[in-house]
Parts: sequence; structure tokens; C-alpha cells
Amino acid sequence: MSRISHAAGLVVVLAGTLAGAQARADRIQDSDDVADYDDRQGAHTTGLWARIAHPDRGRYEARLQEGYALYAGNHAAQAIAPLVEAVGYEPSEPDGHYWLARAYAGARDFPECAHEYDVLHDLAPDYTSPQSLGSRDRPGVMRYEYAFCLAAGDRVEDAISVYRGVLDDKDVPAAERRLAWSNVGDAYEILGRLDEAILAYRHAIELAPGDALSRFALAVAYDRDEEPARAEQELDGALRIDGGYSVLGQPTLLYVPAEDEDYFHALIFQLAPRLEHAPARVCQGGPWLCRGLAIAGYRRFVDRAGDAGLWTARAKQHLQELGQPELAVDDLIVLGSDAARRTVPKLVVGAGPKLQRCVERRGVVLHVDVNVIGTAVKPAFGIGTAGKPSKRPAVPPPPPPPAGDPVTVRVTSVGAEQPTADELKCAAAQTLLLGLAPEAQAMELQFALIAI
Repeated sequence: MSRISHAAGLVVVLAGTLAGAQARADRIQDSDDVADYDDRQGAHTTGLWARIAHPDRGRYEARLQEGYALYAGNHAAQAIAPLVEAVGYEPSEPDGHYWLARAYAGARDFPECAHEYDVLHDLAPDYTSPQSLGSRDRPGVMRYEYAFCLAAGDRVEDAISVYRGVLDDKDVPAAERRLAWSNVGDAYEILGRLDEAILAYRHAIELAPGDALSRFALAVAYDRDEEPARAEQELDGALRIDGGYSVLGQPTLLYVPAEDEDYFHALIFQLAPRLEHAPARVCQGGPWLCRGLAIAGYRRFVDRAGDAGLWTARAKQHLQELGQPELAVDDLIVLGSDAARRTVPKLVVGAGPKLQRCVERRGVVLHVDVNVIGTAVKPAFGIGTAGKPSKRPAVPPPPPPPAGDPVTVRVTSVGAEQPTADELKCAAAQTLLLGLAPEAQAMELQFALIAI
């Protein structure tokens, strides 16, 4: 009741104001300012009526401003609460749902992101960009993110439909079209439709031949389609563009499903030793390091995907191809005298089971670097592997050990899964027990360890 009475009082005041305005309008009706005056008066009265009819409007705008400021400041998760409040005050306002969807996407809550875009689409099917706050997005940008949230939220068929809408829009720029094709490929691959995935990735590459990410994805698709020659060809092309495969580690890149990250990297490590354009740094610790990283990567993929995973069987097939993970003579790199290169690998391989038992988890890969001080120092680049010259450039040696300490062991993690302190200590201690004391020669030894 108090709200109605208060509103009635405002109406009386407003009526008096309008009467005075009419008198003034009669005096200036022949003036060029009539239209501008009427516009200003209309805007004033409309805003006033809006505040009367919608008392929650101010609260909505305040919460929307607060949420947008947090989102724009890279605090997407914190932006969600005020934006939820804003939508609660004005549930029919499209902009609130738009920014809430983007906040959920930034916080990686993709089902909720997709839900807010669903609501937005129902409210305003032709909505393309926010009418308040922020910059104007091109139509394809919003639809691309909508589709991404659908796919990541396990609504893959819906995502493909939205991506197709982006691709059917002739106004979408080539860069966004390329991204849409690449993500359509990802969506088809999630569903196991490899032929369609391969075709989509090829469309993306046609639009951007230097697109390393689509080439990596195409290589994986060919591998899963059991076309190894084509997989190697595409992977070689991707590494020619991005030798450090840095594109696969971008913070904005999201793997769907998440375990695909392990599969991508495992395939690189498995195939790199026989690819023409794979940089030496990919396997700079020797072929065994690459093999160990491939084995650990496929193991992690299998453990995360489970037996029901779509590509679990293919990953297990690769594990069989890679063979047993035990250390072999050819898996070591020895820098030093001919005598050391003949005897040390056999010594390490003999202790291999004890060394490998230090690694308890299947996804851990350790790199062991042993430096032995001697009286006759060999050049750091005199590399041999199991008594044979190596074509691979030498790995720069670690800093020299403190004076008086003849043997030092440095153990580092090189896999996706971080080792425990006990695993690191055990590997170092077991390596010291090998008894690699100096015999008038300097030596450096490198090898990798994974769980048996």
C-alpha cells in the first residue's frame, strides 16, 4: 500500500510538471529546438517512469556493474555472485545472462555457462552483443563461446549445431571460421566420428595452413583411425611449425575430455624419434626419455579415461608397441672415456629394477643426471650412447659439483605428473649406491626412470 500511495504522489507532481512544459512548448513551437526539447523531456520522463515501475532496476544495474568489473579484471569466479543477483532482479534482461554466461565460462563451469546462453537465446534469439558495458562482440564470437560451453558441458550434438550456424554466417571472419572448423572437428572426435573430424580439421588447415593446433589434432585423429603413416605426416608438419609444441600448453586451451592432453603428448613422444622435423630438444635426454614419456602419457590417459573410454583400447595398443619399460643399454647417455661408455651402462642396467622401484606412480618420469669428477676431463660434447657415437646434440652438462664431492646426482621430474619427495630421494640414493667413483676419468651419465 505504501508503495502505491507514494507512486500516486509522484504522478501528481509529474502532471504539474508536464502542464508547465506544455506552456513552454507553445512558446517555442516554431523553434528548431522543438524536437530536441521533446527528446530530452521524453528521456527524462521515461527514466523516471522506469524507476517508478521497476524499483529493482537500480539494484540490477549496480550488481551488473560490479560483476562486469570483476569479470573484466580477470576475476570470473568472483563475478558470478553479483551477476546471479543482477539476473534475479531483472530476469528478462539479456545483458545480465550474457555476462553471467561469460563469467561461468571464465570459471570453467561449462554446464552453467551453456544454461545461461540457453536462457539468453530464448529471451532474445537475435541477440549478438551486450547493449551495456564492454565492447561490442561480433556475432560469431558469442556463438562460438556458446558452442564451446555446450561441448565442454557434455552437450556435443548441440554444440555442433551452433558451430554450424557460425560457419553458415558469411559475415564471420576467416580466423573465427577456422576456429569453428577446428572445434567442430574436436566435437566429432568426442563422438567417435573420425571421418567427419578429419574433414573438419582439414577445412581449418585450408583456411590457415600455419595452424599448428589443427595439425596436431589431425595427427591424433589419423592415429585413432589407425592410419599411422598419415598421423606421422601431420605430426611432422605440426612440429615443423611449432617445434616446441607450445600451442598444446596454452592456458586458454581446454582439452575435452581432459585426458586427451596426455594422449596428444604421448603420441608426440612416441613418434618424435622417427620424424624428420622433430627438434632434438623433444628427446634431448635420449630415445629412452621419449619412450618413457610416451609410456607414462598413455598410462595416465588410460587411468583417467577408464576401460569405457572411447580411445582406451588404442592407447593400450600403443603401450604394447612401446614394449616393456625396463632399462636397456641403449637407453643411457654416457659422456666420458671409452672405458666408461663400455662398463657404466651395464652397471646401471643391472641395477635397473631397484632404480625403477623408486618410481611408484605410473605417470611419473624422472631424469637422472650423474656427474663424476676425474683428473682427465673430457669435452662436454663427446657424447656416446652404449659405446656408439650419437647424432643427437649434447645436453649441456649441469653446474659442476662442489669441490671434494666426487659424485653428484641430480634427479628432476620431466613428466606431467609430479613425483613425491620420497621418489626423488630414493632415485638419488639408489644411483649413489651404484658406486660410480672416479677412476682417473671425468664422466657424466644420464638416464630416465619410470615405474615398471
